[in-house]
Amino acid sequence: MDMIMFQDRIKTLRLERNMTQQELGDLLGVTAQAVSKWETGLSTPDITLLPKISKLFSCSIDSLLFGGDGSQSHDSKTMMRMNLEDAKIECSNLRGLVMRDVVMDGAEIFESRLNGMRIHHGGMANLSLRHLDLDGLSLGFSQMNGAVIHDLGGHTTPIR
Repeated sequence: MDMIMFQDRIKTLRLERNMTQQELGDLLGVTAQAVSKWETGLSTPDITLLPKISKLFSCSIDSLLFGGDGSQSHDSKTMMRMNLEDAKIECSNLRGLVMRDVVMDGAEIFESRLNGMRIHHGGMANLSLRHLDLDGLSLGFSQMNGAVIHDLGGHTTPIR
């Protein structure tokens, strides 16, 4: 694997989506420091993360590692058809993130800001949301069976 190509590629893909190292780390279950090491060439992600990274950035693993065709540019933070089952996202700032067809069954999101986040067609059975700031959160066509939502900040209005 060409280390220089990979470190440039991961940083470029992250910046194209206006994501911070912390946001990418939160979505992948690693620290911002781990992402920084990938981008500086001090380390590479665990091989088991490559499918998740390629889905997140809508590119093939080959194009992720070696560049070239296979990626799509996004003007905003967009995640499509990703599996975040049992993910734990803590102390993150995911404002403006758009999720479409994302599975978050059993995931936990806590002590985070989700301002302006939009989730459409999401599977969120047994999702746990705690200590969140949710100004402008939009949920549409999502299954939230068994979800636990408590200690929310911001200006949320429950729909009854």
